[in-house]
Amino acid sequence: MKKTLLRLLLLLSVFILAVGCSSKIHDENVNKGIGDFKNANFASEKLLRSHYIKHVVKQKEFGNITMDEYLEGARKLINSKPGGDILTKTRSNGDILFYNKSTNEFAVVTKDGVIRTYFKPKEGIKYFNKQ
Repeated sequence: MKKTLLRLLLLLSVFILAVGCSSKIHDENVNKGIGDFKNANFASEKLLRSHYIKHVVKQKEFGNITMDEYLEGARKLINSKPGGDILTKTRSNGDILFYNKSTNEFAVVTKDGVIRTYFKPKEGIKYFNKQ
């Protein structure tokens, strides 16, 4: 009985510590925006290239920009502080969604700072709201 109670107490302590730590991280992120994604990248050069070709070269969403400029645009959006034109949502898996109402830019970044996508949705804010 004592061992069971001690195990339960230990599990409860670990849970409380974990929740307390995540709250602290959340509070810090709120103060400086969502996160520090200044050096965020796509998961691979191949993924960056495929997104660049799709959204810049083929669909011409961003005009005539380089792949580096495309990446910098994504980084700028995901480092924007929420409020005003910048809308954000967090998915249950931790992915953070960003939408700029004035430029119609949309991006998704993982909680670990990996850019999943960056583009200008045809449906504008309706696309963001459906996410």
